[in-house]
Amino acid sequence: MLLQIFFGAFKKISFFYKAITLVILASLLLACGQDVETDERKVQDTINVMGVDGPMANANIKIYKLQDYLDNFSTTTNATSTSGLTPVASGISDSLGMLDSLPMDLDSGNGPFLIEVTSNPTTIDLTTNQYPVIDTVRSIITADQYGGDNHRFYATALTTLVVDKLCSWNLLTTDKISNDGSIESVQSSNIVLTNLDDVANQVASLYGFGLLHQVDQDGLITETIDIFNTPPVFDESTATDEAQDNAAAYRTALETFSSLVGVLTESGILAGNPFLQEYDDAMRILQYRLNTGINEADYVSSLIDYILATSPNDLIRLNGKSIQDLMTNELGLISSLIDEVSPVYGNLDSDYDGTPDNIDAYKFNVSESIDSDGDGVGDNGDQLPNNACHTIDIDEDGYGDNDVSGPNNLNCLNLSSTLDQFPNDPNEYLDDDGDGVGSNTDSDDNDDSIAADPDGDGIDSGGSSFAAAQDNCPNTNSQDQTDNDGDGKGVPC
Repeated sequence: MLLQIFFGAFKKISFFYKAITLVILASLLLACGQDVETDERKVQDTINVMGVDGPMANANIKIYKLQDYLDNFSTTTNATSTSGLTPVASGISDSLGMLDSLPMDLDSGNGPFLIEVTSNPTTIDLTTNQYPVIDTVRSIITADQYGGDNHRFYATALTTLVVDKLCSWNLLTTDKISNDGSIESVQSSNIVLTNLDDVANQVASLYGFGLLHQVDQDGLITETIDIFNTPPVFDESTATDEAQDNAAAYRTALETFSSLVGVLTESGILAGNPFLQEYDDAMRILQYRLNTGINEADYVSSLIDYILATSPNDLIRLNGKSIQDLMTNELGLISSLIDEVSPVYGNLDSDYDGTPDNIDAYKFNVSESIDSDGDGVGDNGDQLPNNACHTIDIDEDGYGDNDVSGPNNLNCLNLSSTLDQFPNDPNEYLDDDGDGVGSNTDSDDNDDSIAADPDGDGIDSGGSSFAAAQDNCPNTNSQDQTDNDGDGKGVPC
């Protein structure tokens, strides 16, 4: 009996401890599983970033969520800025201007992001070995780029122009219903990204110095180098001759743009212009031209024309080096030269119409590029593009309607013979005898007293203002105009 009681108690105690052991083991397993998941979440994404005026060594680099940047609009400064924002990644570029393996915050998401590279007192532009001319550069990383195979992301002066135009409060806003039901205007990263390529092409057209365009046999633009995906240095991704050619073209455009900023600033200083004393002042002017468009030649366009007449290798900031010499081995072994690169200036497309300035008769008018008849009116606005005497043809009969005293008729010697005397009648354009009836209708277009004479009796029945009388028997050939009963019809009728 005692043994039965003992073994019964033992079984209960044994079961209790087994149960406790299972609970502990289960807890440990769950805990281990949680630790594994937590560890996986703690694996941070890293990216490689670089700012380029020339390569910006010892510069502050910060990454922000793009929408946070757009939402940080200040009504005081009327601008969007990173002031007060918390970056999702930050660091300082090395002596070559690179910041590689920059860790992103765990909650950074997948983009889009804003890159901002700012200079500090120790920052050096490696092209000039001086403080950068353009001391803050920005760029955008799309979600596709962030999850793609871009080896390094570059912020440059040209990407900065794109970002600053896209993030201008007045340019890209949409309406949103707020929590209280009111409608407010906000900037959306989706709107920015939708317009990214288009504005990038505008920047390349206006400030790419013809280096970023590929043209066909007629000189028309067929393709533009992507300034958000093309490196402006030789790096790991420029492993082909074509890739290095594109990188050299982009870098040349950047070095030339920095030179333009410098020359523009110096001109303001020499002229005593209080609004053009710093490089930032010059950048604001160049940004304004991009944002608003230009419809006529200005001082900046004259500076650009002067630069285009020179060689890229003559830029003072290169200090006697060629672009090829500058870029070769610039970042060590990853910058080895594959084959010769020798970028040359091309032509701007100032109005961004796809026709370079050198063959654009209206290089500041996006609606026009050709004037076939040389009358001063572009073909798109000229209803008679091959007629130098006229530009207007209301009835579309092929004969011009312009006032013969107008400025568009200066190219025509015989104005009266080309003018449409019936501008609203597509069936008539000429009145040979001046009787007010078009020659196509006038049965006697050499006699101004006869507008119509269907019976051929020589008496007008067409209402000519020069006729003595009207034929009272218009369909009966008779000289007799007697009307005895006064009914308006002649006796022969």
